[in-house]
Amino acid sequence: MAAVAAFATAGCSDMLNVKPVDTQTRQEAVVGPTGARAAVAGIYDGLQDGSYYGGDFVFFPDVSSDDVLWWGTFTSFQEADANRLRATNSDVEAMWNAIYANIARANFAIQEVPNVAGMTAHDKNHLVGQARFLRALMYHDLVKTWADTASGSPGVPLVLTPVSEIGGAGAPARATVGQVYNQILADLTAAETLMDPDSTGATHATVGAVQALRARVELYRGNYAAAESLSTVVINSGRYALASRYSDLFTADGAPTSEDIFRIAFTAVDYQLVGYYYLGRYEITPEMGLIESYQLDSTYDSDAPYETFGSNDTRATRNFAFDEDEYQYGVKFATTAGSEDLHVIRLAEMYLIRAEARARMGVRLAEAVDDINTIRNRAGATPYVWGTDLTTAQEVLDAVFKERRLEFAMEGQRWFDMKRSGEIGPYLASQGRTMTQAIYPIPQAEITVSPQVTQNPGY
Repeated sequence: MAAVAAFATAGCSDMLNVKPVDTQTRQEAVVGPTGARAAVAGIYDGLQDGSYYGGDFVFFPDVSSDDVLWWGTFTSFQEADANRLRATNSDVEAMWNAIYANIARANFAIQEVPNVAGMTAHDKNHLVGQARFLRALMYHDLVKTWADTASGSPGVPLVLTPVSEIGGAGAPARATVGQVYNQILADLTAAETLMDPDSTGATHATVGAVQALRARVELYRGNYAAAESLSTVVINSGRYALASRYSDLFTADGAPTSEDIFRIAFTAVDYQLVGYYYLGRYEITPEMGLIESYQLDSTYDSDAPYETFGSNDTRATRNFAFDEDEYQYGVKFATTAGSEDLHVIRLAEMYLIRAEARARMGVRLAEAVDDINTIRNRAGATPYVWGTDLTTAQEVLDAVFKERRLEFAMEGQRWFDMKRSGEIGPYLASQGRTMTQAIYPIPQAEITVSPQVTQNPGY
């Protein structure tokens, strides 16, 4: 694997009270309970990487979509904005490498932690369960980005054992999409069995996070009955509640809320780059089409000064602003310091997963509209009336995807939603592009060292 480095145990999860340490050899990495905890902390640390959830994987796919505009200097972003990605794109390669490097950490912990002396079976199982949850998350991120949706299509290489040296023998051939999803579900099943069911907190994996991720995964693979059931379990669990205000989710210090299911902790030292790219570098900015998709009030005028910007939907005024020169800015992430925690899964998504699953199956449509309205009511947006505003399953489904766009703006979900909704084809056609750009290219550097890994069509 071109990017898989020797296992690193640098840990910064607030769940694991261990100090960050440097990269170590396999023989040194897991010695006793402290080493075991540090090994799993290292996986959480890997999620913070600036090429993963600390940056690129949040904003780069949004640049590919119709939500975010590139207006900076990075040519790699220019390729994404124009939907002209190449296999040599540096950010695509960096994302791929960061995820596989962190999978190497997870593989190491899964293999080595069960053998650690001086720990109870309960504690070892809880750590391994977290590692398997994180590996499932990472493989889902890979397969939804670099693969088609058909079960028999080429997926991504499945690496499930530790890699002890950089490069090694290269990656194995690509597993099918179906095989990758089978592994994701196997990891989630094991994680739920192994983890302490009473463990709480959103900055580390919990049983609730496992169930929520499984709901997302089942939705993506088209198992809508399972997605509906699992999202209902999470909603009814009593563990989570929507934050009272949308703005409570995005504070400068990343304060926890009752809505958090799984989020990644950042500080001014272990920082993320998302706010900086929107407000510091001005590398990216929200598209006007995204802003105008909100319920804008009569004071809104795209050609007028920023003081006239207004909306009945509080998400609009929280997410966007105009300056005195009439330029739009993304202000959802409130600081350039990067100290805000980033949401990976939150309760609002569970309501919209359940609504989508019901619309896809054509069942309980009035209740699906209620779920959409639960999110809209929190934002102050006008609720839909079933039978009047929305009358068919397709209209409910369209409303779900619109609501996802409004709710998760600039959180890195839009590109994948466009692929699932079918919006991606017309959008790429409007850009003069073909559907080959809907799937990211396998990095050329990977194919160079792993000739058995085939490239996606069109690259």
